[in-house]
Amino acid sequence: MLMSISSKVGERMEEKQVVKKRSWLKVPHTYTIIFAIIFLAGIASYIIPAGEFERVEDEEGRMLVVDGSYHQIESDPVSFFEMFTAIPMGLEKGAQIISIFS
Repeated sequence: MLMSISSKVGERMEEKQVVKKRSWLKVPHTYTIIFAIIFLAGIASYIIPAGEFERVEDEEGRMLVVDGSYHQIESDPVSFFEMFTAIPMGLEKGAQIISIFS
């Protein structure tokens, strides 16, 4: 009797065990994702046309965009080297603002 109860418990435990399958899809490393985004943004600078809006200063000293003033300008896409130096240079230029908010 004792043996039949323990064998039934063992059978139930075996039924409950779930075999985990290893997924073939893994999340890439963080740096891989960042460099992919930088690379895609660099390629987009060759595809998306450059443009700008006219701006005017209001009485409070703020710069405002003039509605309907968008026009295309000459495109200046980034080079391969500039793609990877843009983030450190941007951090250097914005260091004062970044240090205030950190």
